[in-house]
Amino acid sequence: MSEVENNIAGNSAAADATAADATAAENVDVTEATPEASINDERAQRKARRQALLDAGVDPYPIKSTVTAHVAELEKRYADLEDGQTGEEVYSVAGRVRAIRNQGKIAFVVVEDYTGQIQLFCRINNLDEKNWELLGLLDLGDIIGATGAIMRTRRGQLSPGSHLAGGPLQVASSSA
Repeated sequence: MSEVENNIAGNSAAADATAADATAAENVDVTEATPEASINDERAQRKARRQALLDAGVDPYPIKSTVTAHVAELEKRYADLEDGQTGEEVYSVAGRVRAIRNQGKIAFVVVEDYTGQIQLFCRINNLDEKNWELLGLLDLGDIIGATGAIMRTRRGQLSPGSHLAGGPLQVASSSA
C-alpha cells in the first residue's frame, strides 16, 4: 500500500471513529446530564398545578367565561382616569397570563388579550381566601378572567378586577 493509500485509510478510520463518537453522544440521555432542564420536570410541575386546581374545586378548562370588555376598549374609555382613582363600572376581562409578580400582600398579574396587555392589581385584603390561593396556582400561559371596577394605580397602570370587593378570578384554561 502506498503512503497516500495509508493516509486515506488512516483518515477513513479516524472519520469512522469520529462518527462512532457522535453516534454515542446522540444516544446519551440529556435529561440525565441536566435534570434541572428536563422537559419531564416541567410537565410534572404543570400536571401538579392542574391537580391542585382540581383539588381546590376549580375547573382548569371551563366551558365558558364572561368577557364584557377588551384591553384597548378600556384604555380608551379610561384614558382620563387619574392615578389612584377608581371607575364606577364593573368589567370582566380575560386573557393569557404573561407575568406574575407576588410581593407579599399584593400581587400583579399581567394579562394579554388580542388587543393588548393589562395588569391585574390584587390585594390580599380585597380578595377572598379562595381567590388569593388561586393566584398562587396560576402559571404563565394560563388563560384567566377577572371581574371588578377599573382603577389606575399610583404608577399609572390601568388595572381591572380583583382589587375591589373581592372581584372573582376564574381560570379559563390551564396551560397544563
